[in-house]
Amino acid sequence: MVAALEVGVLLLPLVLVSQLPIENLPRQRLRDVEESRQRVAAAAMEERRLLQRDLHDGAQHAFFAVHALLGLARDLLDDAAATPTTTAARPAATASVSAGALPEATVQARDLVRRAHQQLLAAINDLRGLVRGMYPSALTSEGLRAAVDELADTSPVPVEVDIPETRWYSELKITAYFLIAKAIANACRHARANQISVRVSESALQMRIEISDDGTGGARLDDDKRPGLADRASVIGGSLSLNSPLGTGTVITALLPTENPSS
Repeated sequence: MVAALEVGVLLLPLVLVSQLPIENLPRQRLRDVEESRQRVAAAAMEERRLLQRDLHDGAQHAFFAVHALLGLARDLLDDAAATPTTTAARPAATASVSAGALPEATVQARDLVRRAHQQLLAAINDLRGLVRGMYPSALTSEGLRAAVDELADTSPVPVEVDIPETRWYSELKITAYFLIAKAIANACRHARANQISVRVSESALQMRIEISDDGTGGARLDDDKRPGLADRASVIGGSLSLNSPLGTGTVITALLPTENPSS
């Protein structure tokens, strides 16, 4: 689950970076936002290439294998159907015993179908993992609260969620979701936390997101090698801060504009 989130965290900003106007920002702020957008877009393109490779080498191969197995099963059944039966020419007792046994071709075809079914199920599960990481359906159909509830349900560390049932505009809720998802993934992977808390509120045209944990602390904001939480907040004109003293846990606070710039 954590690995799948990494894909979505990088891919979704590729859609967002070109959608929001920035002409009215102060010059230095404008440069910062442009640099953030470039880092996010470059990393997203690389993740897109890796995703294409994974789909080609993994899921696509699995579906071709299922196709081949089902083709073999079809050919065996076609051959069996075209072969004349000799049961009627046998003595009655022998015919009775043979009627209860499956022809060899049917047994082989059944085994091939069973293998195809297992491989298809594995491929579907792989695709579900990728899709879940990129874009949870609950985010579109039910909103941010439902999508984060799903994250909490699958998290290895207990997550307390306090998010209102507000219907925010698409870019805002996508950005908020992946900020939260990445912060939860980091806490699970690095912080050795026993409890994570996610709180979202809205006031004065701002969404405030606070993700806290009781882990080891000592976390740092993004370095220059790849885009992280601060870059993703900056893409839609938001900001992010981190408080993470050693030994006392981590608190990440993001402020995102709730006014839809395209409206």
